[in-house]
Amino acid sequence: FSLLWSGDPRAAREWLARGYEATARTGARLWQARCLAYLSIASRKLDDLQALREQVHDLLDLSAALDEPTYHGLGLANQGWLAWREGDAVQAERLCKAAYEDWAKYGGDTFHGLAGWVLLAIAVSQRDIEKVNSAAQTLLDPNPAYRPIEEPAGNLLRQALSACQAGQVEAAFKFLNQALEQARESGDL
Repeated sequence: FSLLWSGDPRAAREWLARGYEATARTGARLWQARCLAYLSIASRKLDDLQALREQVHDLLDLSAALDEPTYHGLGLANQGWLAWREGDAVQAERLCKAAYEDWAKYGGDTFHGLAGWVLLAIAVSQRDIEKVNSAAQTLLDPNPAYRPIEEPAGNLLRQALSACQAGQVEAAFKFLNQALEQARESGDL
């Protein structure tokens, strides 16, 4: 897990795959769901669409069977990202919003950015200021249970929101596009 967040998703995926295999052998289904969840994040960061599709399918089935909304939401967010990557913004938005609904059952989720960046990218592509404000504010939510947005993306989002409030729409979209680029480079989008 620490390899995943310290910038080495390839090594993280190797260790998580071993963990997943071990939990599958022992029948530890909750740990199996956790490994699948983090494996899917690693596959997303590595842009391995085929592995992600398989992991998300298994994760959604297992997390539904366990009634585990945190991991089910994570699977939905990754499905939304896949839909967005394939150019289906309507399906992507529906899935990412469904992820937030699942996470709300638990009280929020550390991985809210998995859905939030997709929703922001869609809002920016539609040039929908209302959706942009909502997505950016959700990403910047100071809830200590959430994984904070890494810099400089967080600062760019704050600058975009300030520009929106000042009525400087073009400047806002400039900052938003830069924030999205930072999210792409870090593997969050």
